[in-house]
Amino acid sequence: MSHSLPPRSERNSQAPDLPSPLQAALEKARIERIDWEAWEVLDETCRELDRPEEAAALYCEVLDPVDESKHLNATDLEELGRRAADFCEEWFDDPEPVVEVLTTVLKLDASQSWAFERLTVLLTVSSRFSDLLQVYDSALDAVASDDIDRKVALLEEAAKVARDFAGQPQKGTDYLRLLLEVRPRDDQLAATVEKRLLEEARHEQLIHVWTARLEVLSGENLQQARLSIAGANLQYRSDSGQALAVLEEYLKEAADPAPSIDLIEEMSVADHTPEEIRVRSLRHLEDLYGRLERFEPLVLVLRRLLNFVVAGDEADLVHEKVAALLCQLEREVDALPHLGELLLRRAQDEKLRSRVRDIATRHEKLDLYQGYLVQAARALAVGEGESLSPERLELQVDLFLEAARQAEAELGDRTQALELFSLVLSSESADESARLYAAQELSRLYRSDSSSLALLEILEQRVPLEEKDEQRAAVIREAAHLATELGQKERALQLW
Repeated sequence: MSHSLPPRSERNSQAPDLPSPLQAALEKARIERIDWEAWEVLDETCRELDRPEEAAALYCEVLDPVDESKHLNATDLEELGRRAADFCEEWFDDPEPVVEVLTTVLKLDASQSWAFERLTVLLTVSSRFSDLLQVYDSALDAVASDDIDRKVALLEEAAKVARDFAGQPQKGTDYLRLLLEVRPRDDQLAATVEKRLLEEARHEQLIHVWTARLEVLSGENLQQARLSIAGANLQYRSDSGQALAVLEEYLKEAADPAPSIDLIEEMSVADHTPEEIRVRSLRHLEDLYGRLERFEPLVLVLRRLLNFVVAGDEADLVHEKVAALLCQLEREVDALPHLGELLLRRAQDEKLRSRVRDIATRHEKLDLYQGYLVQAARALAVGEGESLSPERLELQVDLFLEAARQAEAELGDRTQALELFSLVLSSESADESARLYAAQELSRLYRSDSSSLALLEILEQRVPLEEKDEQRAAVIREAAHLATELGQKERALQLW
């Protein structure tokens, strides 16, 4: 007759109206618990009556009693567990009661290896691979931390089951990852784990694997791992900060820094890179390209750096570096904008002005030089309030005058020359000799195109500025005659 074990909630080892021999045998086994002869009598009674259900229920009750004080020691647990498993295997076609008994034994004492082996075989034969993996997981949770051999064996078996039988390759890879933690120096295992994680596109776990192995790697293997970690952080996490931190460790020990350049370049332009990390990456590129004497990309890096370093001595230093590199690369024209930026803040540097002027002259770019002079002169007044200091005022006047001369003589721009000379003349704070010079130049320019009324106004402003009586008289005469020609008799009389 076929038998089946009822669900746990429906089992009853003390059912009413039991045959007397069975009731007596059950009671004896329940009371004595570890009297193996009592259990043998119970087994035989079940065979005689063809009734195993109540005995199976009792086996389960005694194995895992509600009262914890009645738990069996390891030896008795093994003996009773074996008897219970054999009993269920004998009576029930469904393997589930045996699985339940073995699972209970392992729950109570994970060191019962016989139960583990029998359970894994049973689940394997039944093709219950998901359940089998749960058994391995429980065993791994219970294994002692110092029992390395046991842990390794469990992980190897579980990895094989997961990948080859359970159709769970990712879980198989996870077991191998745990195995790698136990055997971190196993390069072949590491390569296998890395390959599988890449195939499974599990980049976060891959980064953790690489990072964990840094402690056991050295030399070229260590450096290659750092490059891999940096690249993965950048590509899969968009974490430029962590990528750069790893690359900085790489650079400390790199005999050849070149392999890191592409990664640093990538993070320096990535949209997700914070400004502070972008600047640090550009500084590293500046150093690397300089050491490798790769001057063209170095120029590009420095120019990008200027987007973040926009003022002060630091910006000036970058402009100086770019200008020097471009001149070294025979690209003097490209250097002019950087020299012009320097001129804005260091207009008092006559050597710098001479250098810019010479380059501009050689390449017929005096319009740029003249523009830099005007910008520098106007920049002197920025942030100075209502008036310039005497030194800055003198420098501003010199710059305006030189720019005016360049506009007329080199660029043929009479209009701008007139504007700049007029600025100097109208500046009451300017030195009188400078104002006189500006007035004299304005007089000359207005004479050349017969701008009589404008010339008259300039001549009138020149009169008090002329120091020599003879020259002052000549200016007065010229102005008076011009006023008469223009029909302005009263103005002429005032001059006389």
